[in-house]
Amino acid sequence: MKENITQEDIEKNKLVAALSYLWILFILYWLVDSQFVKFHAKQSLVIFGADVVLFIAGFVLGNLIPMWGFISWLLSLGLFALRVIGFIYAITGNVKEVPIVGSIAGSINI
Repeated sequence: MKENITQEDIEKNKLVAALSYLWILFILYWLVDSQFVKFHAKQSLVIFGADVVLFIAGFVLGNLIPMWGFISWLLSLGLFALRVIGFIYAITGNVKEVPIVGSIAGSINI
């Protein structure tokens, strides 16, 4: 997918790609016809999925694991950091995978 991204696409769609990292805005994947936006929106989708899993795990593990509050806080902080990294990559026009998330997003065929 990275191979199909042109410099013109990047320059035209930096802001939209960056906005895709704002929680539910990964839906821009289906709304914008840009390979650059799709590249970043897929990574945002993976981060959003991890957010949902963490939220559900809070209900299941909240009373079972005494330190769950602290653990989930650390994981949430990590996911937020990945969002910030992705946002920075997108707004600066980098076609670079977000750590951890990029390889997962690359294997998703939507």
